[in-house]
This record gives sequence, C-alpha cells and structure tokens, in this order.
Amino acid sequence: MIKVLHGERPDVGGMILFHLAGIVTGFAALMMLPAGEPSGLAARVLVFLLGLDVGGGVIANGMRSPNDCYATRPLWLSYAFLLAHIVQPALFALAASLPWSTAAFLYLYQLGAGSTVLGARGRDEQRPIAAVFLPPPELIWFGVLYLLKLMTMFSVDHYAGLGSRQN
Repeated sequence: MIKVLHGERPDVGGMILFHLAGIVTGFAALMMLPAGEPSGLAARVLVFLLGLDVGGGVIANGMRSPNDCYATRPLWLSYAFLLAHIVQPALFALAASLPWSTAAFLYLYQLGAGSTVLGARGRDEQRPIAAVFLPPPELIWFGVLYLLKLMTMFSVDHYAGLGSRQN
C-alpha cells in the first residue's frame, strides 16, 4: 500500500507532508460545511475521508517518488486510475446532498481532461495543457482539489528527465 501512495523511493518528509495535507484538508472540509450539513456522523466521516484523499493526493501526485512510479508504468494503468475515480464524486455528492448530475459532470470532466493531459505525455505542452483544465468555480473545494489532484498532479510527468510513460 505504501508504494501505491508514495512510490518506489519515498522520502520521510514527503510522506509526512502528504499525510499532514490530507488531515488538514479533511478537517477544513468539515469546517466549510454549512451548519447542519450534512447531518449524521457517517456523512461527516465521509466528507473528512474525501478531504483526506484529495488533499493528500494533490501533494502525493506532485512528488517525485509517486510521479516517477506512475510515469514508468504502462499508460493504460493511468487511464484505469482516472476511471476508478468515479467513486469520490459519487460519495461526495451523497455526503454533501448534491445532485447526482454534479457528480456525473465532475467525473466526466476529469475523464476528458485527464485523457487529454495523458495524451500529451512526453510533450513540453503537457503542463500548460493540464493547467487549462482547472475546474470552474462552481465546483466548490472538492471539485478544485479533485481535479487538481488528477489533472495537474497525477496526469503530468513532472520529472520527465527520469522516466517516460510506456504504452
């Protein structure tokens, strides 16, 4: 499990930063909830865990060790990673009592954006292409971090000199 989160050769400082960012984001997510929303302990725990995942994921996906790990894996695994991320928007919509159309839009948006960014692998334009897909403001904090995690951090090979994506 550590390799999935931190890559092949993580440094202790990076691992601490990753977990700290996730915990801080989880608590921040709880504090940003409107009074009384969502009601129930299960929904609040779910919001915290989603904050933990996307906040920590932004940091982890931009760090050298995880980036190198994913950049040297077959490209289809990166697409599978993006596809698997249907879970977070669906759970967030459920926990925050948002319309399912919001979750569907966010998921489809990240699939299209992520596919575009992954399609630019190995090109100098990959980073600016990823930046174009930052989310519209109406997607609130979760959408911002969710897309930042998957577009500008995961999908981009930040350290291209060390590894290149394999088909």
